[in-house]
Amino acid sequence: MSELWSLLALVVAVGAGLTTATVSAILFRSRHTAFFRYFLIQILLFDLLILGGLVLRLVDLQVRQHGMQSHPGLLPGLLAALAALKLGWLYSFVAMTLVLPGQELPAPFRRRFAVAAAAFFGTWTALLAASVATRSFGAVGGLVAVMELGILGGVVAACIHLVVRAASLPPGPRRRAVTILGGVYLAIFAVMIGSLTLGWMRPSGETPSHVLFNSTFMVLCNLLPLVWILRFQPVGPISTADAMDRYGITPREREIIDQICAGSTNQEIADRLFISLATVKDHNYNIFRKTGVRNRVELVNLLRNEGRGDGD
Repeated sequence: MSELWSLLALVVAVGAGLTTATVSAILFRSRHTAFFRYFLIQILLFDLLILGGLVLRLVDLQVRQHGMQSHPGLLPGLLAALAALKLGWLYSFVAMTLVLPGQELPAPFRRRFAVAAAAFFGTWTALLAASVATRSFGAVGGLVAVMELGILGGVVAACIHLVVRAASLPPGPRRRAVTILGGVYLAIFAVMIGSLTLGWMRPSGETPSHVLFNSTFMVLCNLLPLVWILRFQPVGPISTADAMDRYGITPREREIIDQICAGSTNQEIADRLFISLATVKDHNYNIFRKTGVRNRVELVNLLRNEGRGDGD
């Protein structure tokens, strides 16, 4: 019965994830921010991982209940596929936390992550294949545990980094929204790490109650961000596209505005957008002239008010 409830929780988690992805896709059409793009990708990958877990559990149930012999390459193949998906999910999750405060993904991050992920996945896959070939199935469980803790540990580290970066943002709705999202994810995945670790430490392995517990947290991982999206939907560009169009703001000026609203200095904007400091100052002058403001503070306040008016 516990196994049935855990499977039901996984199904509900997938449904919650698809709902969150749908809402995010609708918002992305009007906002086109890097945050929504990476958020949408990580939600979809997360639900693919849940579906992969469902397949593994159903195969395991069939083998245990009917005494069936599974193909020797089936288990390592599924585990390797899920491992690749998890690395992709980790990338999109970390990228989401990096672009949310500043709306710019550091260029070196892609290269460093690709190198580290390839080295980790190659080593892990080779050890997995060796363990299966030698029928050291206890080692397989250990390798799965290493993968799980490594991925979730990376997510927790990204959440901590997001909360720390939020403290550098100007006080207001944006800082509060970034802090809340980082805190929500941090709480969810920290508890999941603790639960998985306790399950692996038990001599009898992961109990049905632990499976149900972790499945419930997967549901929360999909539902709570949906609540956050609906509550803090203006996060991304502070203003709406319509408000930008009213002032005749160009696409490059919109990027500058996003950086200004994130609290970036002129030099930081120049570094992130790969333009000169003088070009940034020219864009600032044009933006202030078009919007009729005198400084950054007035610009941020104007666009926040415009965003609220459009939302109403």
